[in-house]
Amino acid sequence: MFKNKKLHYGFLLSMFVFFTLSSFSWAATVLPEVNDIIPDIVDRVSPSVVNVNTSKTMTVTSPFAPFAPFFDQIPEQFQREVPQRGIGTGFIFREDGYIITNNHVVEGADEIKVTLLDGREFSGKVIGADSLTDIAVVKVEAENLPTLSLGDSDTARVGEFVVAIGNPYGLSHTVTMGVLSAKGRAVPSGDSGQEYENFLQTDAAINPGNSGGPLLNLDGEVIGINTAIIPFAQGVGFAIPINMAKNLLEPLIEAGKVVRSWIGVYLQDLTPDMIQQFGLTEPKGALIADVVPNSPASKAGIQRGDVILKIDNQEVVNTSVFHSLIRDKKPGNQVILSIWRDNQVKEFRVTLEELTTDEVISSELSPDLKLGF
Repeated sequence: MFKNKKLHYGFLLSMFVFFTLSSFSWAATVLPEVNDIIPDIVDRVSPSVVNVNTSKTMTVTSPFAPFAPFFDQIPEQFQREVPQRGIGTGFIFREDGYIITNNHVVEGADEIKVTLLDGREFSGKVIGADSLTDIAVVKVEAENLPTLSLGDSDTARVGEFVVAIGNPYGLSHTVTMGVLSAKGRAVPSGDSGQEYENFLQTDAAINPGNSGGPLLNLDGEVIGINTAIIPFAQGVGFAIPINMAKNLLEPLIEAGKVVRSWIGVYLQDLTPDMIQQFGLTEPKGALIADVVPNSPASKAGIQRGDVILKIDNQEVVNTSVFHSLIRDKKPGNQVILSIWRDNQVKEFRVTLEELTTDEVISSELSPDLKLGF
């Protein structure tokens, strides 16, 4: 019996040594390869990554202004204009001077200065911006600039290595590495009630100033635009999928904006309790939590508490599917909504309108609800 135990422990020890040596062998093979790949990527792409420095003028009121809270207008002698500076990142995607960055980096800027890795500086001009996706295109007057290749964010795999390059806190061309932590994240935007959808999540370090910079795969292709972080969290950053940006670049360059259809509803995904409460037979659909007054939905007779089952005979599985189906439509198009109301299906014909900034409003609904399209 004792002899068998010794043989057993000997076998386990030998297997432990085998797998340990195998792990060291794997690390010795893979890590040097990764250690070469990352610097090669950085050398190749850094010339296409730019620092974006902005300034805008803000009017501030002196705290010594007499009875300031009691007057609608403060006397000019108690007001002064001060410059506010901002930093961000961008990357060149066309050699004739077209740069992608975040809208929040350049929004409201009086002056934009773009600095390349080689020290060259250019004045930038916003030629197109979209606040709903936080994407902007900046143009500089230059030719034959180095560009980055736009990859395919749909085929990016969770767990793969990614590299971020940016200008955090003004530290030019800082490189960080991590993995793609998740895909399809929904990220709320402050107090606006808006929720950005389908973000990439990464643990590559992203800080203020990284906004607008590229998130790259190991082929050196851009798969995301670094955009947001969760304050006080570590290793939780978010990037706009590059495939989303690709679809917007042409309208941003051609028209300066993205024309979207608007139906005027606030939606909520159905919970199991809601499915039972509404008497639905399948866990599909999008609950209308509110309807914007005088919107296309309101004009068509859509009501709060309706459940959207289909758009033009295409199933609405959840709110994300509804949004994607509406985005494919143009203003002026008519759509037929199949609505579940009072335990029966009713159809409503809705004429879509163009979404304007005035219609992107906050709702009194709870903050976990998506902004309607």
